Amino acid sequence: MSPETYKAALEMAKDELASLISEQGGIQRRLQDIELRLADLRQSIAALSKLAGEDFDEEEAMGLTDMIRRVLEEAGRQITTQDVERLLESRGFNTRKYGNLQASIITVIRRLQQKSQVREDGTIGGKPAYRWTGPTNSARGLADGVKFSKYQKI
Repeated sequence: MSPETYKAALEMAKDELASLISEQGGIQRRLQDIELRLADLRQSIAALSKLAGEDFDEEEAMGLTDMIRRVLEEAGRQITTQDVERLLESRGFNTRKYGNLQASIITVIRRLQQKSQVREDGTIGGKPAYRWTGPTNSARGLADGVKFSKYQKI
């Protein structure tokens, strides 16, 4: 094969790579939108259930990722994965169902970092600390000052 053939194949491969990267970005943005919408719906259902006088187990509706998002956002400061674990437990989230909760928290935080929702922000006691950088509850259209939790009055 001639060098021109290889150059043509290289250009085609580069074009396809650029196209797929662009498509992947669009899919990631759509996935982020869906995740935010899911979190919003879970919170709305929790609030509406309370107003309707029905029981709603927030833990069943909110997974670990949603709860970690909430903990990081509500902390309003840098916190470690150990802080995240303590805050999850203090909110009554069932952490016992996770074999290695710290590993699960670290995995979720890494995924949130890839989505630019969390950033590493120095250290606390020699351990990496993280800060919420994603959209806030009010930016997602929730009423200012309203926190949806089965442990707080609405």
